[in-house]
Amino acid sequence: MENVNEKTLFFKSINVDLKKVNYDKIDGILPGINEPIKVITKDSYEITDLTSSGFTLLYQRLVELEPKLLFNITVTYEIRYEFSKETKNEYKDKIGELSELVNAKAEKAINMTGVVSRASTLISSITMQNNGNAIVTQPNFSKAK
Repeated sequence: MENVNEKTLFFKSINVDLKKVNYDKIDGILPGINEPIKVITKDSYEITDLTSSGFTLLYQRLVELEPKLLFNITVTYEIRYEFSKETKNEYKDKIGELSELVNAKAEKAINMTGVVSRASTLISSITMQNNGNAIVTQPNFSKAK
């Protein structure tokens, strides 16, 4: 049996749409000058609507501060992948195998769209609105810990 990591998915089209931005302001007292504030970035995704024609992936980036103060930001993108004719034909009657392959390749599929960089840029722009201090998060996928 062929290794799932050696298989490739081919796409006819990939469409990326900003689905939701949520900014929750948190009122609180800022810590003292010698007390650190840690920026926590958590990326996650969910695969939905998987068929032999394609699938949808919901990508989400959450940014919060530790200790909990100032804000929490969540940015969600919807990415729709349409398979090429070749991929559709190959997996037409093998949805289980296709599901395994999509799950194995999902993080790579996210990275190829540039959506993580878009989320980082959007978060930077939003955080700059308060006091002119932008928080710039990494432009690559950050697994939740």
